[in-house]
Amino acid sequence: MDTDTYPEAKFISTSFVQKEGKFGILKGNLTLHGITKAIEIKTEFIGEGKDPWGWI
Repeated sequence: MDTDTYPEAKFISTSFVQKEGKFGILKGNLTLHGITKAIEIKTEFIGEGKDPWGWI
């Protein structure tokens, strides 16, 4: 990556769709090198843990 010109990568989620069982689809906009594209990420719930910041 050309980090001097494009110092950040950004993902902004737009929705989450729960699928069968522990699976889902996370949808959002990914920006790299100044170009934004809509993407979908397949997800799998693998458990939960203690919130390191103490909020949950």
